[in-house]
Amino acid sequence: ADARAKALSANAGWDFREVDLKSNGGKPAYEVKLRQGMSKKEVLIDAATGEQILQRQK
Repeated sequence: ADARAKALSANAGWDFREVDLKSNGGKPAYEVKLRQGMSKKEVLIDAATGEQILQRQK
């Protein structure tokens, strides 16, 4: 829930699709998938610190 909230607050206007727990360099991270119209975005949130690590738009 925290990863979802952080991703949405940093990406106003985007809608939540799903969240998965992944590994980023051996550390746990949440991959939050967002959508805005036909655009898609993935945001990676560090599970320990809650900081956004990566953002990529498709």
